[in-house]
Amino acid sequence: MNNDGKSVTHKYTVSANDFKNEWNSMGLNGDGKKEFIIDEVHLIYHGAPQLICVSDSGWIYSDSSASGYSSSDITVADLDAKEIEYLNISSCNGGNLDFNSTNGIAGYGDNMALTFLKSNSRIDKVTGWDGSASYGGLYFNFFGNEAVVSWESSSTSDNFDNWSLAVNGYKRKAEQRITYTKNADGTINIDPNEKHRRFFQ
Repeated sequence: MNNDGKSVTHKYTVSANDFKNEWNSMGLNGDGKKEFIIDEVHLIYHGAPQLICVSDSGWIYSDSSASGYSSSDITVADLDAKEIEYLNISSCNGGNLDFNSTNGIAGYGDNMALTFLKSNSRIDKVTGWDGSASYGGLYFNFFGNEAVVSWESSSTSDNFDNWSLAVNGYKRKAEQRITYTKNADGTINIDPNEKHRRFFQ
């Protein structure tokens, strides 16, 4: 249970098909009927703009045309549609702004955040990192008063710079966590988060 009294479930996946099975069973009981509402899903993996690295036994790609896709992998389209209020893709470059099919540049189709939002009409909001994600934290104990301060941010890399040069013609900065939402008419809203640090206690 979290601080709001909601049930939290942690899942560990060892292959792309294992991820698919866990995803497809979310919110369902043993008979395959809907048992509970899914408020939030957080995918914590390594990744790149158009893939999530589940394990050496298969990855999740935005689609089968993405570079590197093989028969041991799956695509977002292989996953069942789920009613989710908030999906957070906590992987490097899962929300990279240069990977957007509206750019019309070959090899720079939709990033993972956009792919999940577009392929599943029942997801309200998706966030993903623009840049390489990093996390840290500190524990303090002042005369018996404990506190934990954690932070998260994203930064550029050689790959990030190369993608930016190909799409924009210059090396841009990483815009941190990007929020993608969809209007009733299907138009996509993109909201960059300029804050480089997010603190919690």
